[in-house]
Amino acid sequence: LQGQIAIVSRYESGRVETIKIGDKTFSGKDMRSILGLNSANFKIRFAADSLTFETSGFGHGVGMSQYGANALAKAGYDFYEILKYYYTGISFGFCL
Repeated sequence: LQGQIAIVSRYESGRVETIKIGDKTFSGKDMRSILGLNSANFKIRFAADSLTFETSGFGHGVGMSQYGANALAKAGYDFYEILKYYYTGISFGFCL
């Protein structure tokens, strides 16, 4: 199996850009959807007669986790603090 499946490229975020299975190439996003993975940021672990997809994170990788943001809100963070948590280095100018 190991010679038949390989991650070809990754985005800077670590998510799989392309993966090759046999002579076919798929996007990481397509593999996430096909296999029902939590994320396109995955590694493949090979054993003698099996393979395992190990994911890291959840979602599509554009920034804010709805579950994490909800947990922060329940912990008392306001929406400015939540946005700053996920998008470091931002400022709101007049909003503060």
